[in-house]
Amino acid sequence: METTKKIATITLIILLAVIAYGLFRTGRSTTASQTSPGGEPSQAAHESVIDQTPLDTARRLVQMPTSADELTLAQEALRLGDREMDLAFAAGVAEARMHPVVLSAEAKQIQARLQNAEKSLDGDNARIAELTAALAKATGAKQDSLDDQLAQAKVQAELDQDEVDNAKQELTRAGGDAQGRIEQLMKEHEDASRIADTTTVKTATPPDVSGLVHRYQQWSELHDKKLQLWQAKQDSESAAITFTTKRDALESNVKTQKQEVPGPLGGGPTPPTPPNSTSSTREASADVVASTKRRSAVVKALTNADERIEDQKHLAETYRKWIDAVTARQRTVIHSGLAGAAVIVAILLIGIFFDSWLKRLLRKVRLDPRQADTLHAVISTGLQIIALGLVLLVIFGPPSQLGTILGLAGAGLTVALKDFIVSFFGWFVLMGKNGIRLGDWVEINGVTGEVVELGMFHTVLLETGNWTDSGHPTG
Repeated sequence: METTKKIATITLIILLAVIAYGLFRTGRSTTASQTSPGGEPSQAAHESVIDQTPLDTARRLVQMPTSADELTLAQEALRLGDREMDLAFAAGVAEARMHPVVLSAEAKQIQARLQNAEKSLDGDNARIAELTAALAKATGAKQDSLDDQLAQAKVQAELDQDEVDNAKQELTRAGGDAQGRIEQLMKEHEDASRIADTTTVKTATPPDVSGLVHRYQQWSELHDKKLQLWQAKQDSESAAITFTTKRDALESNVKTQKQEVPGPLGGGPTPPTPPNSTSSTREASADVVASTKRRSAVVKALTNADERIEDQKHLAETYRKWIDAVTARQRTVIHSGLAGAAVIVAILLIGIFFDSWLKRLLRKVRLDPRQADTLHAVISTGLQIIALGLVLLVIFGPPSQLGTILGLAGAGLTVALKDFIVSFFGWFVLMGKNGIRLGDWVEINGVTGEVVELGMFHTVLLETGNWTDSGHPTG
């Protein structure tokens, strides 16, 4: 028993030293880096199948519980995500305008059907206007005839309008309606901007509760948030690399188009104008204008790519600083958990040392050995109960409604464990001045024997039959 106690003591001391080192490491002052909000305002923009991952990621992260140290970083991430979404839609709209989709054979047929339907609809509207004007001047039987014709024309116009709407929808699905695509992008951008404007950072953090169990829950939540931030940071870095590659290709395209544009706009020599060639001059001027427009579009795309590269880099840096802030919170939670573990180890060590000290003290006191053992058992049991309660308090923390919980638990335990409670307190009575001791001869529930062990929940007797057969154990 003494060897086991020594091993337990040494183990607890080593564990306490390890916890102390952990407390030292996690208790060092660390200030989470923060980024100051600011930068350029969001630009109004649009795109095709737009990748809104940066904004969606920022919105998801800011909806998680955010501390005061993270607030500025969360707001900055949300602003950059919104700005990136604007730039993405702007690039998409520019792409849709400058590079319309090549129509497939099916789309061409739908487009022809749409044009015919629109011509028929225009004819119907013109006829309705003509009949309406004539009907206002007609009288008698002619008025009735014109009225019937007007009704038929309106029905036909409705049919042609349905045909136009149906053809437009089919053309949009086939990818041939450039204007429809642009309008759809603008609508999507308005919806996304409305959602971004109504998104706010969740600053209502849960109450700080004590207890190792709650500390682990806090650490787990912060760990999950940190993993999501790492993923967001990697996505931003990958996007910055992608946009850099696109920017390099656009720069090469700008140089090529600059050499192609003749005259002062492109920097090349102005071709000579042959005499009496008005049509040739117009064609050359149209080519210059078209080339200049293409170059202008490429330059705008280049500027857009540069801005998106800077935004993605800034977003990655914001996420890095946000990770540092979450790491600092994690370190604080770990520090509190280690402090709780140190308290548990200290309680156990104090219990072991106090038990050893109590034994030595009782040996020095002039008491009957059996009384000393009984007193030691009673005190040790009481201390164990107190230590267990303190350890549970450190592990689970104090209940929020201690009085109510104790009242309900006490009432329930009294009913369910009444026999156990009577036996438990009966043991303290037996340990009293007139109680039983080791070596006494007693009879319990018809069993007679010598007391060889006294425990809190059981008593061991060496059964010896009846009093006349003393010294002859029956087993």
